Amino acid sequence: QMTGIRPAALLRRTEQARKDERMKRIVCLFAAPALLFAFAASASPVKQLSKGAKPSFGADADILYLCFFDTMASDAILIRQGGKTMLVDCADTNYGSNVIAPKLRELGIERIDYAVNTHPHDDHINGFISLFDEVEVGAFYTFFPLDFCAEQIACVKAAREHGIEVVRFDSSADLSFGDLKIWVWQDARFADKGPAACNAFSLVMHITYQNSAVLLSADAPKDCFVDLAKEKGAKHFGIHAFLASNT
Repeated sequence: QMTGIRPAALLRRTEQARKDERMKRIVCLFAAPALLFAFAASASPVKQLSKGAKPSFGADADILYLCFFDTMASDAILIRQGGKTMLVDCADTNYGSNVIAPKLRELGIERIDYAVNTHPHDDHINGFISLFDEVEVGAFYTFFPLDFCAEQIACVKAAREHGIEVVRFDSSADLSFGDLKIWVWQDARFADKGPAACNAFSLVMHITYQNSAVLLSADAPKDCFVDLAKEKGAKHFGIHAFLASNT
């Protein structure tokens, strides 16, 4: 339960989450356990791997590798490039240890260099707590105040208990690594609205690699990111990953 959300607002959020999960279940009947995309400079820069397929390139290959984990109505996205790894969100409770950690081991990944939370709602942050028990993590990054809500406090506490550095950053931060350029943005209109505006203040990430670009919009509302996608010329993966669309 999010602190600071009125019962009516919480009910609306719960109903929407149920709708999202029903849609996810339908989509997942036809989708692989994880959607895997590899970006490289070629005539066909985007390659979707088939269900169960493992990448044929090494961890330090000159390629951008994205994995959208099958976490139903939650979000978790792996980014790997040049031997470094970033996990953007970690889904809801237990997904970290039951879904994401086993998949990382299957991919031969023993360490997440950068764990980034787009916003501290349970379906984006809670999985980090169990993941910290399973996988080595270099640092945990958050834009929100460390005491923003109960979920944020619990995750920060778990990170520190595992000796993981906690980094609070702002929109001027450079999260780039390897050959990736990562630009971050949040809608300043919602900066002081508190937990009730957590979705609207989600971290939006624009990732550029060679001639390809991706916009990860987290749970930001449509009017917050559509213009950004058009302006940046990015392939857009929308709210809750599996409900992806292109702009």
